[in-house]
Amino acid sequence: MEELQREVSFEFDRKYVYTLEDTLWHAMTHDVHHSAQMSMLLRRLGHAPPGMDYILRA
Repeated sequence: MEELQREVSFEFDRKYVYTLEDTLWHAMTHDVHHSAQMSMLLRRLGHAPPGMDYILRA
């Protein structure tokens, strides 16, 4: 998959350059991180979190 090795860049406080593959992995793991945070918050507030399967949220 040659396309996944294509470089993607953006600027924030400096210029960042990653492969498309790394960028996609980051997006997926970042979503999991925030989903887990929301689940913990809901449980602490006494609520059951919703299902976290992507196919159910899409």
